[in-house]
Amino acid sequence: MSATGQPQSIPAGSHAEFITEHYWGYTSLRSGCAEYRVEHPRWKIWNASSFELNADVATLYGQQFAKTLDAPPRSAFIADGSPITVHTREVL
Repeated sequence: MSATGQPQSIPAGSHAEFITEHYWGYTSLRSGCAEYRVEHPRWKIWNASSFELNADVATLYGQQFAKTLDAPPRSAFIADGSPITVHTREVL
């Protein structure tokens, strides 16, 4: 993936916002499930000027994902990222 220019603010309601603005994570435990809160500032993104997924998707992710991941992407961007805080998990 490549991009040029300066990073831009993520538009409200965009696909990029849906992907980057998640503040809860979940994990499986022997006893069930746990959730944890994640904090980070809102990131900026560069929209990709070119991109390529060169992988055997079926082997890596399973045949059920091959058709979806072989299709053109809905969006392609690079996020600047930041330090994050992951809080102690809570068992659900």
